[in-house]
Amino acid sequence: MSSVTNFFEPDPDLTPLLRKLSFHAELSANDVHELQQLIRKRAHFKRGEAIIQRGTHTRNIYVISEGVVSQEMATEAGTNCIIGFLVAGDTTEINSSLNASSDVTIKCLTAVQAIQLSADEFKAVLHSNPTLSRAFTLVRLSAESRTRELLMNLAAKPADQKIAHLLCELSLRAGNVRPDDESVFDIPLTQTELAQALGLSSVHVNRTFKRLREAGLIDLVGGRVRILDWKQLAKLCSYDSRYMTQHHGNPRDNASDLLG
Repeated sequence: MSSVTNFFEPDPDLTPLLRKLSFHAELSANDVHELQQLIRKRAHFKRGEAIIQRGTHTRNIYVISEGVVSQEMATEAGTNCIIGFLVAGDTTEINSSLNASSDVTIKCLTAVQAIQLSADEFKAVLHSNPTLSRAFTLVRLSAESRTRELLMNLAAKPADQKIAHLLCELSLRAGNVRPDDESVFDIPLTQTELAQALGLSSVHVNRTFKRLREAGLIDLVGGRVRILDWKQLAKLCSYDSRYMTQHHGNPRDNASDLLG
């Protein structure tokens, strides 16, 4: 993993993002300072509160410092669908300043702390700083890899493996576990939210959860999911985390071109 060179004490709310970027590029103190200068506001949101509503236009980018949020859409019939998740270190749409309106609702699944950046200022920094440009491009490529993996998971796996795969991925993204870890830890999702993310009915999720609980893999604590045996859960769905790390430290030429 690359690192931040030339010791610089970053803003604590920026640390999760810097940690993520450091997998893709060696950041200098100047790179960190440029990002820190972009902070315009700190925001705190309650569980269930929307950071961005679908159909609204925003010229801001939010960096999640703490918590978990969902990216949601609703069908014409009103059925809610979760199409993705953001965890600490993730950002809302980088190119939001180019869009007429947001095509998803960004909703908090937990209490969330975030920092607000100007999208225009952010893009200007990316165009002038090749290191940050490459790092954010690789972050985006990693997100696209996760989307492809999600589509395969939804299309080809039975319910128990769909649930296991999503839980394994979210635990790694949140930095709560390593593949060799034996800790017990929580995922801030309810059964209903898992159903909305995986295209399953609540009844189907409930039945599948019962089997996973009986197998000693997960439990429900306070309505949220607790993973009891990460290794066996990963084995159940043949989880391979390489799609999460294939772009780490992988230089790309003309990365700024990919950002538009």
